Amino acid sequence: MNSVECLNCFSPILPAQRFCSDCGQKTDTHRLTMGHIGHDVLHAFTHTDKGMFHLIKALAINPGTVAREYVEGARKKYFNPFSFLILVTAIATILASSFNLVTGSTRKDPVSVFLDKHYNLLIFLNTPIIAFFSWLLFRKSRKNFAEFLVMAAYATGERTVFFALIVVPLHIIFPHNHIPLTYANLIVWAFYLAWTTTVFARENKVWGWVKSLIASALVHVIIYMLIFAVYAVYYRNYSPR
Repeated sequence: MNSVECLNCFSPILPAQRFCSDCGQKTDTHRLTMGHIGHDVLHAFTHTDKGMFHLIKALAINPGTVAREYVEGARKKYFNPFSFLILVTAIATILASSFNLVTGSTRKDPVSVFLDKHYNLLIFLNTPIIAFFSWLLFRKSRKNFAEFLVMAAYATGERTVFFALIVVPLHIIFPHNHIPLTYANLIVWAFYLAWTTTVFARENKVWGWVKSLIASALVHVIIYMLIFAVYAVYYRNYSPR
C-alpha cells in the first residue's frame, strides 16, 4: 500500500490508517469551515468521555477521584485541568467585574477596581498556594507538587463554576448580603477542598480533613494578607489626603 504523510508531524502513514501513529492526529483532515469550528467547540463542551460538562459533573460527584485518575495516567478521560481552569475563570472574571463581587465595594479607588476586574489573578494565585500547602501537609501520599497542582486546578476550577452558577445569582438577588454570602462561599469551598484532598491523597480520616482545612485556612490568610498589604500601601502612599 502506498503511504502518505501526516499533515501535522509529516510522519508516513498508510491509506488505511485513521490516526497518525506518532502524533495521533486524524488522517482525514479537511478544510475548515464555520460548521466544522462550531462542531469542534460544541464537542469540547459536550463530549461524553472528556467534555467540559462531563468534567464539571464528575468534579461535583467525586473530585478527588477525578484528580487522582488524571495524575495516575487517565489523561484522555478528562478535560485538561489547566485549560478547564483558564476557561471557567475567564467567564467568572467577567461576572465578578460586572457586579463588583470580589470586594463588594462601590468605591472607585484603584485597588478595589483592580481586584473586581481581575478576579482571575486571585484564582490563579490561589491555585499554586493550595497545591503547596496540600503537598506539604500530605507528604505521606508520596505525590509530588505537580500532582497536587493538578488537584488544585481541578478543585479551583469547580469552585469557580460554583461561583458563577450559584454565588453570582445569589449576590444579584441579595445585593446587600455580600459579607454573609462571601463567608458562606468560603465555608463551602473549605469543605469541598477537604473532601477533594483526602480522597486524592487516599487519607479518608479525621486527621486528613483537619490537615486540609488547615491548608485552606492558610491559603486564605496569605491571600487576605496580600490584599490588605496592597490596600495599606495604596492608602499610605497614593490615596488623596
